[in-house]
Amino acid sequence: MIRRTKILLFFSMAFILAFFVSYSNSQAQIATTNDLQQFLAMNSNLNFQDFSAADAPDFGTIGPCSSPVNSNSNDICFSPGDILPDIQITDGPTPGAFLVAGEDLFNFDNNPPNVLTDETTANSVINIEFNPEISAVGLTLGCFGLVAGCNSTITVEVFGAGNVLLGTTNVNATSSINSFIGIVAQEAITNISLSDNNIDATMGILDIRFGEAGATRNVPTLSEWGLITMAVILGTVGFIIVRRRQVTA
Repeated sequence: MIRRTKILLFFSMAFILAFFVSYSNSQAQIATTNDLQQFLAMNSNLNFQDFSAADAPDFGTIGPCSSPVNSNSNDICFSPGDILPDIQITDGPTPGAFLVAGEDLFNFDNNPPNVLTDETTANSVINIEFNPEISAVGLTLGCFGLVAGCNSTITVEVFGAGNVLLGTTNVNATSSINSFIGIVAQEAITNISLSDNNIDATMGILDIRFGEAGATRNVPTLSEWGLITMAVILGTVGFIIVRRRQVTA
């Protein structure tokens, strides 16, 4: 009878553990870092996309560049093949066009050359789509102001299959266009949305690194409640076993 009870308790524990592991996996999470070198050390085999092919003039811009920006782009900014086939960049909420900013835009923004920026300032949104899906992405971001310099906050939303929101983070952006954000997700990433409600600034993207994360995705982890429940279960099982041994002694 005691042996049967132990077996029953064992399988009950296994079932509950599996449930909480499954539950934790379904609640997708993202990990972020602002350290470029750390991100690259952990994710070494990523694709790299910049916008140097546009060859924007110093102190000015080149454009308009048609939206979406992808491997088929064929305009004043990009030729077919300048953009990798696995990535597509669109602007919103009303589709418009992009510009590529040259170094030190308007002679007062201390930015590097060839930064992709939305032509619109008010309520600008930039979407970056990945096909096939990825699990790691790094972005170098910044902003351009209507007056000398800018200081803004860019909201970065990470989406997975079925447009499910995996996580959100914020990036402090300046006209130096050197704010890095690295993201690794447990679930597949299908697209990234960048938004900035600063009507006196527009977002800028210097480069994008993307691909499969160096670490394995979907590593089972227990949620907080899962850990608490497991502790209670283990304590209860231990108590029952001790009590039964005392009774049979």
